[in-house]
Amino acid sequence: MATSKKARTRKLPKIRTLLNLTPTEFENLIFDLMVTRGMTNVQWRTPGADGGRDIEAATTELDFSGAQVIRKWFIECKRYEKSVDWPTIYSKISYADSHQVDFLLLCTTATFSPAAISRVDAWNSSHRTVSIRLWPKHELDLQFQQHPDLLLKYRLANTPSTPGRSILTLALALSKTVSSHYSRLVFEDRKPDLMLQAAQSFSHLLTRRMDDLEREGAIMPTFPQGLKGKQPLAGCKFLVDTLTVDETGLIAFVAYLAALANKTIDIHEEADPSSCRLTSTARLSDILSRYGTTFGAIATWADFEFHVTTSHIRIQQRK
Repeated sequence: MATSKKARTRKLPKIRTLLNLTPTEFENLIFDLMVTRGMTNVQWRTPGADGGRDIEAATTELDFSGAQVIRKWFIECKRYEKSVDWPTIYSKISYADSHQVDFLLLCTTATFSPAAISRVDAWNSSHRTVSIRLWPKHELDLQFQQHPDLLLKYRLANTPSTPGRSILTLALALSKTVSSHYSRLVFEDRKPDLMLQAAQSFSHLLTRRMDDLEREGAIMPTFPQGLKGKQPLAGCKFLVDTLTVDETGLIAFVAYLAALANKTIDIHEEADPSSCRLTSTARLSDILSRYGTTFGAIATWADFEFHVTTSHIRIQQRK
């Protein structure tokens, strides 16, 4: 039977520029970039006087003796068309200094004025407490070219650039293979082990997000209900029934955590339904320190953030 051209062809979402993003989308993009680049405990702070959201994060480095040194960062997102001046930068310094921040990073869709760059250089060379780093638009463009998945997520490109596209093709093929094997075991009433369960959850997350981007041009989170009744994962105990946290991402996050811990993961409710708390007899902070990159990737494609303490992990859906 003949198929119409309209039915055969699916219109791809229009490619956007950084300035086409809303201020909130730009902030979320910078948030994702910080997670993707390996920062830890990336989280939002209270909106500032200008209405923008500050990002707080940490980096860990080794000093000459081999000891770990944790550096605290504040990241400011400025979706501007005109250049950022020194007074705008200076207004952020005292706040960062009062919170004992090591680095203040300003990211903008524009540029920094020559006077601002000169003042920042002078500030840094005077060995002040807070060191200032500047990322104008051309630096952000370079950063995003190294992370084509973010370009795809925010429709700054229709497909990842090579080698991102070929890697994505292989990942989707692997996803289908894992899903097929998992389904066969379930059909045969055989219990898959926890790591295969985690692989299946990755497969579902990847497939779901690629479908979202193809059909809608954006991530379309779904929120779980009846969790206590169905208990969808082995090795996990849901003590909450309904959440406004992306179900596909949450399942992938918890399934992988359970597989690595080989201990039961309890999922607790919080006062805010867009968040939940994960606990276990295992040291979850140790697991996150070793496999944080993978958990960060899950969070990026579920549009939620997570904060790790010694006793629990808190997951919060982004607004």
